[in-house]
Amino acid sequence: MGILPTRRFTGAALLCFALSACGGGSTLKASAPPVPAQQHARTAQSTSGYDVDLGGGYSGHLSLGFGTNKLGLNGGPANTGNCPEIPEIQLVNNSANSFAVGLSTFTITVPCLVPATAALEATFFVLQPIPNNVVAGQKLAMSSNVQPNSPVAGSTTITFTPSAGQTTFSVPAKSVSGIVALQVSSDPRIAAQQVALPVVNNVTTDVTSSQGLGKDKLLFAYASGAGNPFYQAACFPGAPPSTTSPAPVPVGRPKFYCNLDTAGTVATTFTGTPNQNSTQNVSFTETLPLDASVLGLDGSPKTFTCQTSVLNSDSTQTATCASKQFTINSTGSTTNYSNIIASNVNDIKICTPATAGTDCNAGAASATTIKKPNGDFQVLVADDPTYHPASGQWTGLLTATIAGDGCVFSTSATLPVPTSYSAASLSNGAFAGTGPNVAFEFTPVKNSDSCTISVSEDPAYIQDATTGKGRTVALTPPLK
Repeated sequence: MGILPTRRFTGAALLCFALSACGGGSTLKASAPPVPAQQHARTAQSTSGYDVDLGGGYSGHLSLGFGTNKLGLNGGPANTGNCPEIPEIQLVNNSANSFAVGLSTFTITVPCLVPATAALEATFFVLQPIPNNVVAGQKLAMSSNVQPNSPVAGSTTITFTPSAGQTTFSVPAKSVSGIVALQVSSDPRIAAQQVALPVVNNVTTDVTSSQGLGKDKLLFAYASGAGNPFYQAACFPGAPPSTTSPAPVPVGRPKFYCNLDTAGTVATTFTGTPNQNSTQNVSFTETLPLDASVLGLDGSPKTFTCQTSVLNSDSTQTATCASKQFTINSTGSTTNYSNIIASNVNDIKICTPATAGTDCNAGAASATTIKKPNGDFQVLVADDPTYHPASGQWTGLLTATIAGDGCVFSTSATLPVPTSYSAASLSNGAFAGTGPNVAFEFTPVKNSDSCTISVSEDPAYIQDATTGKGRTVALTPPLK
């Protein structure tokens, strides 16, 4: 198990829930007069205001309602984050019981000016014990009022109010939880879907949790996350909008994409697969259909191939991809990414039609026997629709090679070519045609049945980091 960033335990205020008050630290001051211990129990519906000193000029005021547990308050050391990156407020339950907490409103004061138009969202997380899988936190409230130069010049008071007037979250037994407030995207479409996620090393994070993508998921694991201890993700079906700059990686059919943002000035860099700090790989697992999968990262566009696993019990299939180290929200970095694009690339199809000119890759009959005296025979190859030369990143050519002496390239192609196919030709020693669909014509050799035909993409079509992973498909025609 990884350890959460040190900042999480040294730069936040602590609210300790226990049968007796937490020990150590400076006691936080309650807004209401203190009450005798025997009267300290409260109902879930009651509220009490607490002033929380977050250190470094940050402070908060919370109106919380509690169950029958007694509340002890401890304050953490000062935070020295970059304003207005707000330190999280930690809630510590040292008791053996879990209980519900009601939040009706709270304010945060930061030692800098925040525009009155800024929108922030407060989210609740369980931080300790470290979960087996990290999912999006529980959304508590959006900022309802941002007041620059309040309560004093140069500071800003931000008020958060749940849409229903009060929201409830559960504090597990023997746990450390937290409330974090992050600024959301200025793009309303992204802001509506954004969820906050903590950086947790060596633990799988479900980036797509609470995103409404059904069985499609993107799981993310890394050995080290350095920088901002939180980031945000907003996931959508399909491809990123055409206005995204730089453009999405144009490989295959984008199933969904996730926009990533640290929502602050501090970037986050993810390095290494879990428990393998010596490598730069970061592990992603996609739940996608059964064709070949790729993971696209915009920024300096790259794709990463994914190894497909067995079929899952829920009729999905997972594919694990290893990308290189990358960073989010890092201006000028060549490894800075804002969109993770999960795509499928159609498997390459190859066949020999029973009747030349008919598309056996689209349901027409394939040849079961090719009699040599009948002259040339045809091989049809159908690739993914995005495999064409217009992208500029690859040639878009499909190139054939022959193993064995039972057939040769035809020097005078005369067979009809199906609609949507281009005819291959021999040029500079290569027998190739323009994709995505190519018709190849071959001549059988009388004295041998040994003939295996392989057709390959330009390796640049699918890149695994900087290594080309263009695919090859092969067929042995039934010569007789």
